[in-house]
Amino acid sequence: MNTYMLKNDNSLVLTESTGAIVEKTNSVDAFKLIMPKMYNETFDMSTFDVVLEYKLPISNSNGIIQMEMLDDAYKDDYVLFGLPDTTLSTALTNECGEVEFTIHCMKAELNDDGETIERVRNSVAPGVLKIHPIATWLSPSESALTSLAAMYLENKKMLLALADLANALNTSKGDDITLNISDGKVKLTANGVEIGDGIDLDALNAELVEHGAQDPNNGNIKITQI
Repeated sequence: MNTYMLKNDNSLVLTESTGAIVEKTNSVDAFKLIMPKMYNETFDMSTFDVVLEYKLPISNSNGIIQMEMLDDAYKDDYVLFGLPDTTLSTALTNECGEVEFTIHCMKAELNDDGETIERVRNSVAPGVLKIHPIATWLSPSESALTSLAAMYLENKKMLLALADLANALNTSKGDDITLNISDGKVKLTANGVEIGDGIDLDALNAELVEHGAQDPNNGNIKITQI
């Protein structure tokens, strides 16, 4: 996390730096801003809107993010601000390099005469956030790459084997029954294809007659409701 302080002379000072900020990552927990709660012993900074203006290092494009107040009594005498947990929190990390930023504190209020008074406070010099490229963090050693490649191939073969097994089960399971007149058998089918050896019709008829399920005189099958 990188924590900057906006001092009463409007300069920015890095007060804490723990861990690097990586390109394209969510920076909501990577950047915090603190400032004395009372500015020049007159203005309560917890009542101001705080906006971070930034410039990306490669495209030089600009953007603004309204910061959120996280604690109005941070360490008793300070106000703590952070980035919102939205898509804007990745805007600072879109490009690797040094991102320059400026802090703007703004407030509009009415005086006793009903007139609008706009109060603006800006940091006098930009701060800098170092954004590290993803490639720096995704460059394994040759030995590690070999292990990763082997693991990937093993997992790939396992997935292919599972896919083949699922396909085999799908094509071999019986889902219907059919009467094959040409060879005189009743057979199971799977996806319209006959499977197995089937049951010989003559043998089936003999079994039905033996067990009284078929009339031997006319061949009719008797169905008994149970």
